[in-house]
Amino acid sequence: MTIPPSKIGVPRVPVAVIARPRLFTALQWDGSADSSRVALICAPAGYGKTTLLAQHAGRLRGEGRLVAWMSCDRHDSDSAPLWRAVLAALSAAVCHESAGDIEDPFDALTVPPTMDRAFLAELTEAVDALPVRIELVLDDFHEIGDAVTLSGVADFLRNLPDRLSLIISSRRDPAIPLHRLRLDGRLREIRGSDLAFGTDEIDQVLRGQDVRLELAELKKLCCRTEGWPAAVRLASMALADEPDRPRFVAEFAGDDSAVSAYLVAEILSRQPEALQRFLLDTCVADELTVELAARLSERADAGAVLDRLEKANALVQRLGRHGDWYRYHALLRSYLLAELRRRDLDAARTRHRSAALWFDDAGMPRPAIEHAVAAGDEGLIRGLLSQHGLSLMLAGNGTLLSRAVADSPAAVRDDPEVLLLTAVLAYDAADCLTGDRALDHVRGGPIMGDRARRLAEVAHLYQARLRGDTEILGVPGGPASLSGAAEDDVALLALVNRGALRIAAGDYVEARADLTAALDLGLARGHDRLALDCMNQLSGVTGAVSLIGESASWARRTAAHAADHGWATSPQLAYSYALGAWCAHLVLDLDNANRQAGITMAVLQGGAIEPEAELAARSSAAVVTFDRYPHRRRALRDMDAVWAPVGDVLPSPALIAFAQLAEMRMCLTLADRGLAAAVVSRVGRLLAGTGDALVIRALDVMDHQRHDRARALIAPVLAGDVPVVVVTTHITAWLVEALATTRNGMTEPAHRALLAALALGESSGVLRPFYDLGQPVHDLLVGALGRVGHLEPFLAHLLEAWREAEAWQNRVSGHGGDTEHGGGRPTAAVAAPLTAREIEVLRELPSLLTADEIAVQHQVSVNTVKTHMRSLYRKLGTANRREAVAVARRLSLL
Repeated sequence: MTIPPSKIGVPRVPVAVIARPRLFTALQWDGSADSSRVALICAPAGYGKTTLLAQHAGRLRGEGRLVAWMSCDRHDSDSAPLWRAVLAALSAAVCHESAGDIEDPFDALTVPPTMDRAFLAELTEAVDALPVRIELVLDDFHEIGDAVTLSGVADFLRNLPDRLSLIISSRRDPAIPLHRLRLDGRLREIRGSDLAFGTDEIDQVLRGQDVRLELAELKKLCCRTEGWPAAVRLASMALADEPDRPRFVAEFAGDDSAVSAYLVAEILSRQPEALQRFLLDTCVADELTVELAARLSERADAGAVLDRLEKANALVQRLGRHGDWYRYHALLRSYLLAELRRRDLDAARTRHRSAALWFDDAGMPRPAIEHAVAAGDEGLIRGLLSQHGLSLMLAGNGTLLSRAVADSPAAVRDDPEVLLLTAVLAYDAADCLTGDRALDHVRGGPIMGDRARRLAEVAHLYQARLRGDTEILGVPGGPASLSGAAEDDVALLALVNRGALRIAAGDYVEARADLTAALDLGLARGHDRLALDCMNQLSGVTGAVSLIGESASWARRTAAHAADHGWATSPQLAYSYALGAWCAHLVLDLDNANRQAGITMAVLQGGAIEPEAELAARSSAAVVTFDRYPHRRRALRDMDAVWAPVGDVLPSPALIAFAQLAEMRMCLTLADRGLAAAVVSRVGRLLAGTGDALVIRALDVMDHQRHDRARALIAPVLAGDVPVVVVTTHITAWLVEALATTRNGMTEPAHRALLAALALGESSGVLRPFYDLGQPVHDLLVGALGRVGHLEPFLAHLLEAWREAEAWQNRVSGHGGDTEHGGGRPTAAVAAPLTAREIEVLRELPSLLTADEIAVQHQVSVNTVKTHMRSLYRKLGTANRREAVAVARRLSLL
């Protein structure tokens, strides 16, 4: 994504500015490693922070120093845009300021979609590779509020490169841990009291307007304004045309609110009438061009007036170094708007209407709609919403549109087409209540026009998508009966929602076709928000058909697209992050799976999402958390809490199959046969007639040591008579066959079953089912080395991934130094599911009961107890009773 030059360029210093040597000294870094390399400039708006830093940067560049500048905005609240801009600023400083004498070490760095410490380490190394020092300025840092992004900045501060000094400018204290730097004396701070003008500086400002005051009057003005630079500037402009200057200064008094009102109202009122009129006429626009200012003010010299105000540093700012856009200081504009409405409410509405028409003609529908609403022009609002509403939503402006509709007159809000747009906006935000209410209002009256009828069909498709109502797909001539290309945005939105509904119905081929077509059209039309939705769903549909690598790729692409547009923390991203976590889980990349799951749950807190996505997000988080031994019981409880209530609104078959196979594995690992029985019952209801239901039931049966019964259950699956939904189930079926036939001494059938499982694993890239069935499968895999032909590379990869996964589990659980048992493999999980009797004996091991006493208590022979104990030691990978108790507790079995 291209970084605008104005974002990483040092702002132009106004002509009428004063030098502030005392502050330049405070900002100076001598380059030594033990000096303060971080500076914070923190003060309210209007205190000249940016101007000071622009002067400082100019001085450093004049000395041949490297200075990188970045102006933060709300889009930088996500990590990826922030660090891309930082890289661009550093690169620009090196390339331009050094005139090519220094090689750019930042060009090879790539910002990840989600921040990680590896990138920060690479950035630190790149900075320290420079032969000279560099200064980085982060201006308007208060625009950054995201906790994850701020955490990344904090990590960067903790390991700041030796050759870099950092200056942060903010209107408020940033939420990063500066206290350590402050306590260590390594933080330079400039506050509002430091930035406030003293009498000498006020005198310089006044002299720039050809105003001379006596020292006593200067001190009084300094006292009245408290040195606030913006107020001093305004006062100097008023004093330039004030005949009784001592009286003006003397009356410049009152409490805080009165002084504030006086600064704005009385000072502006002393400006020439023509200038006042110009400011009032043009204040309706938050940002304006010379052309817009000319239309609003009806002055041909509008550009000259704006240029004069900007050069006078009179709270009018030019946007960009040579830009044609201007903005008024927020305090100034808010006063002007209030004064305009007070003087002539109709005039304010008229200017808002003029601005709306200008922005519409300029192809800028967002501000056009905002100004139309402010004007209260019902016909103009309806027309703009009808023409641009849907496309703005698809581009990512749904919140703005919802607010505009809410602020519109009642006659507009109750218009049938606007009600339908309201419904679509609400469903897009997963707000079923508001969407249903809007549709109910529409049903009360006729819908006029073909577009409105088609928009109603889209709203019903969206409603069905959120409810999981796939029956709408089969309604002849219904909302899902699209024909031909998506010729407009209404048809395009219908295509996306039909694709999502087809996922829920398990029609993955057609769903993928719909979503791919919609994505291509959305990108071509600049509908970035719709493209995000399509990418999200494509990640899901490719995962559903077991294209694990492709699903992970779509998840990464979705996250990158979101980061580029400032949506990285949107709740909608929970789906892609969850799918990324699940894909990593399936290929035994446990570290990545845990990281993605953590992000999933973090963004999920930001708002409502559709049921399928939320179910996938919470399921993946529970499944991934289960790999961390201390949290296994909680993970199983979380998983059951997610799936126990599933009833009328059914998720997609693939999600059910993936999740319920994982939950069954969790139940069996923790020997929770009650929940295991619930899973069997649930899958029999949700996936009736599928091989997935048979395989999950077979796992439960085999856990009760009924191997022949397990083989009988999976036989139709292996024969291809009963289809399975997901590849993990198919692999598991062949592994159950391999284990059962091995138990019965059938060596060759077991090997053939293992080969079939390996072939499926190689073609899909899925490793997890092998790992989940533990030590017995590991033993079969090791025994098959050198006997699997072209599958040897995959087998070697599987065993290596298995070893790394076990090592990760031991490391994160604090057991990296566990004694190794059984073939030299680190103790990680139960090698095979424990039987009911073994669980009973295990629960007695922490007690002081002897084997004889345990036998008496359970009414079995002591030899039976000892047999169970030996089996427990083998499955837990331990050598004695004490080790068995320790491992069982770590695995949450006790």
